[in-house]
Amino acid sequence: MRTVLSPPAGESLGEKSFSTGTPLGIGVGPDGTLYYADIGIVINSQGIGPGSEGTVRRIRFVDGEPQPPELMGRGLAFPDGIGIYVLRRK
Repeated sequence: MRTVLSPPAGESLGEKSFSTGTPLGIGVGPDGTLYYADIGIVINSQGIGPGSEGTVRRIRFVDGEPQPPELMGRGLAFPDGIGIYVLRRK
């Protein structure tokens, strides 16, 4: 077990979500790439909950080291899970 993603130093959760997102659903591809669904958790006058824009992101590894998250999709309504489909050639 190790940490591969943390919000940047100095960021705090508030009216805006963390720049790295707030992973909710996580999947692992056959090459070790991590994929995560982000509902963009925020804290506002109504409390804590999903923000207005969900995203899907991935983290690739180079020489065993996690790279910065890459945005794969945005503008999603409450993305809370990830499925990975691997096409197998016969």
